[in-house]
Amino acid sequence: MRFLSLIILCLVSVLSQAQTKIQGNLTDETGAPIVGANILLVESRQGAATDLSGNYTIEGVAAGTYTLAISYVGYQSWQQQLEIPAGKTLVNRDVQLSERIFNLQGLTVTATRASEKTPMTLSLIHIWR
Repeated sequence: MRFLSLIILCLVSVLSQAQTKIQGNLTDETGAPIVGANILLVESRQGAATDLSGNYTIEGVAAGTYTLAISYVGYQSWQQQLEIPAGKTLVNRDVQLSERIFNLQGLTVTATRASEKTPMTLSLIHIWR
């Protein structure tokens, strides 16, 4: 029984050391934090979102090579290969994103107002096939 307990304790110890934490800070070109950006390790589908200070943390990452992808509306998407060596417990990756300019066409919204005699407004949606 003691032998089995010792093996389980060693296994838990080894597995807990094999996990890496990736953390960093995300800012724009002026150094202001970007709040709510998506941070993703593409191959493992592990991810996080930046907090109010632009910080992010992804825990429990196994050793290997990953693509770290960062995206946020209004900014250029960012990707970089990230090598997580065996035995390393912390990887720090600070990133600065550049703004992305969108050239949009004009948009026209039309509506029909119900008259004062009509108790409600009727909307019809037509789907053409």
